[in-house]
Amino acid sequence: MQMLLKNVRRLVLVSLMLLGAFPTRNATAQSPDEITFALGWLPSGVYAMYFVALDKGYYKDANLSVKIVRGFGSGDTVKRIAASQADVGSADFGALMAAKGQGKIPVKVIAIVEGESPSGILYRTETGIKVPADLKGKTIARSASGAGSAILQAFFDANKMPMDSVNFVVTDASGYLPLLLSKKVDAIAEQAVVLPKYSIPAAKEGITLKAMTFSEAGLSFYGATIITNDDTIAKRSDALRRFLSATFKGYQTTFANPREAAEILLKYHPESGSMESLLGELEIEQGLIMTDDVKKHGLGFINAEKLERSRALLTKALNLPTETKADELYSSDLLPK
Repeated sequence: MQMLLKNVRRLVLVSLMLLGAFPTRNATAQSPDEITFALGWLPSGVYAMYFVALDKGYYKDANLSVKIVRGFGSGDTVKRIAASQADVGSADFGALMAAKGQGKIPVKVIAIVEGESPSGILYRTETGIKVPADLKGKTIARSASGAGSAILQAFFDANKMPMDSVNFVVTDASGYLPLLLSKKVDAIAEQAVVLPKYSIPAAKEGITLKAMTFSEAGLSFYGATIITNDDTIAKRSDALRRFLSATFKGYQTTFANPREAAEILLKYHPESGSMESLLGELEIEQGLIMTDDVKKHGLGFINAEKLERSRALLTKALNLPTETKADELYSSDLLPK
């Protein structure tokens, strides 16, 4: 009789498992959400934190399968996000503004990365340049066109200096270093985060370079951001929240041990630079990220007033044909609480 009862119980248990009353571990485990993250440009020190989050398993722990792909400029990343060719991207706020100003696109900022733009001037210290007024009469290399040139005009306007008070040499970025080394120019209009790219080889020639960001000189606006598509916000908000939380954990680990972060980046992309240059980029990037707002409110924080000032400044500087409202530019609902 006892044997019969045991057999009956065994049969009931098997039947219940087949019916799903007691799902197996594999049945309960959810497949990870897939996310393609598009960088703004080639892998470099400023993107190390995303590879740290990937390598340390932070994305995996958040039940995410993240693929990080290179960028071809912030403008292109904005277009890819708008076309749903990537789920999340890293792009300069100015590039998003430029795209929005040309017409309606379904893309929003969901986190601020650089609380201050890295746009600025890299200069030879022997020229005596220390403040914007010192640029008068100097020779500066710049690109022929694009957002950088327009923002340069805004920088001069903010410091009440006419553009013709400076001698400009128009060239592409490949000409910047030779011009600095040959001392044919005193400075270049370039982002502060790439200072190590120029300062390390310059130091070998006995030339010291420093950076003056526009934010330090009276022109404060947001730099890099994390963006996504409006449709992704509507349909995949939970996955986006988990992505941001895991990413910010990668930031914290990177800032706590930048050398390890650089080693991780080099493991994935040996071509991203030397250890010296990556550590230099990370130090500069950390300064742009860890603003007073972030120290008070947390990574990714979007200051509505700062965003509005950035929006107004860039709309004017870029001479955008369409005025974009601030609430069309961002959503702070996905940031970690």
